[in-house]
Amino acid sequence: TGFTKEWRQRLSPQFMDALVAIHAFDFRAAELRHFGIPDADPYQAARQRVNFWSRLWREGCQQPNPVFPVVEAWLRDNLPACDELVFVHGDFRTGNYLFDEDSGRITAVLDWEIAHIGDYHEDLAWSLVEIFGARDEEGRYLCSNLMPEDEFIASYEARTGLTVNRETMRFYRVLLAWSV
Repeated sequence: TGFTKEWRQRLSPQFMDALVAIHAFDFRAAELRHFGIPDADPYQAARQRVNFWSRLWREGCQQPNPVFPVVEAWLRDNLPACDELVFVHGDFRTGNYLFDEDSGRITAVLDWEIAHIGDYHEDLAWSLVEIFGARDEEGRYLCSNLMPEDEFIASYEARTGLTVNRETMRFYRVLLAWSV
């Protein structure tokens, strides 16, 4: 999805507003009986995601790929602890929201089928997956074709008060590259 500089300036704050609102949703007060809350240990949120994607790969595998088990083993050996559980969209990026061209307002967030309770780093990593981004006029990579990674992370930290752990981000970026 290509945006001009003007559209990026209009949509970027709204994109961040939506992400912050999703993560601020009080899932504990909601009746989400079908959502499993990772509470066995601090590594359960990451382990559940590795298990989820591993199962999808095993069930959908047409031809074995020797890289997949190697990456899966690395992921299992490098599970990050999660200290702050949030409601995770699971596929938060440009392409999964609608906006009205006349008003310039984001009107809906789409594709909730893999929403779950987990680590906020996962949604941040989805927004940074390179195939969902683009380069600006100066050649800088823009997450979800909206803003540079450092600006995206700084904005998230400023708005939520949460700290983005770079090693945890690395884990989720590897997980999501493996998953897509």
